[in-house]
Amino acid sequence: DVAYVAFIVVGKLPQDLRADFNNNGRVDIGDLAKISYYLIGKIKDLDKTKDNNEVYVKVVNVIDGDTIVVDMNGKLERVRLIGVDTPELKAERNKPYEYDNITNLTLLAEWGWKAKEFAEKWLEGKTVKLEFDELAGYRDKYGRILAYVYVNGTDFNALLLKEGLARVYVTHFKKLEYYIELEKKALNERKGLWRFASKSIHTKVDVVTYGCIELTDIKAISRANGMVYAERQITQDNKSTQIIFTASTRDYIDIIHKHN
Repeated sequence: DVAYVAFIVVGKLPQDLRADFNNNGRVDIGDLAKISYYLIGKIKDLDKTKDNNEVYVKVVNVIDGDTIVVDMNGKLERVRLIGVDTPELKAERNKPYEYDNITNLTLLAEWGWKAKEFAEKWLEGKTVKLEFDELAGYRDKYGRILAYVYVNGTDFNALLLKEGLARVYVTHFKKLEYYIELEKKALNERKGLWRFASKSIHTKVDVVTYGCIELTDIKAISRANGMVYAERQITQDNKSTQIIFTASTRDYIDIIHKHN
């Protein structure tokens, strides 16, 4: 019955509502009304946030360079910054070649702490705007909210890339192409941790093969940040198309850039 359904969700309810349940797990009509109002309110809060596509929150803690804890409508939520990845704080949790050709995992951990300190300086205790991206989704598989974080109008996700404190975390999101350009610029300028990486390697080739994909008429290959960028000349309209692969899996990701 309805009371039994209410009992199933009791573990998700606040302590004051849980206290209303008696020993046999039954509720009276008053308890059921309280539970209904609580659940309806939570659903409305979530829908309102999604519909607005943005929300202002206060940052209460910085976990690391790309993850923060915010107060959202009186509830603490973890927020994962869209499209960026900073080094892990513990050396053993980093991997070689995730950041170009850097293999010194202790060095990466040091820069993970630098990224966290940078985030603390910019975000901790501040009111920031979270902007959502329907391509990225609202939450990741760990339940964290996915968002671009803006502080005083500045895209903090982008700022991490500009300062060389993060790499692009390649997934589906609207700012992918823009973020890749920021990363490439920081790499070429040797900003932040990129001073310890090799510069992009450009090689003239005729054919490049990754997995089962073979591209001909390749104008150049650029290796940077654990990625392979292959640029192909399209002769009929004299446009070049940049195609991106992951060096680790060699899977085709997407055509991300076209220019004359």
